[in-house]
Amino acid sequence: MKSNLDKEISDLMRKNPSNWKAGIFYFNPADPRVIVPKHISMMGWTLTRIIH
Repeated sequence: MKSNLDKEISDLMRKNPSNWKAGIFYFNPADPRVIVPKHISMMGWTLTRIIH
């Protein structure tokens, strides 16, 4: 189970506007997640990268 600190860091990364390109594309190489909540979390989820 993730610690509260891990969840807070993940939320901060997701909420940081510099990690969102054009407001819709999430890009943060430091974030290991493949799927993250959209910038406005009520809008669903988004993929962070394509896995090779």
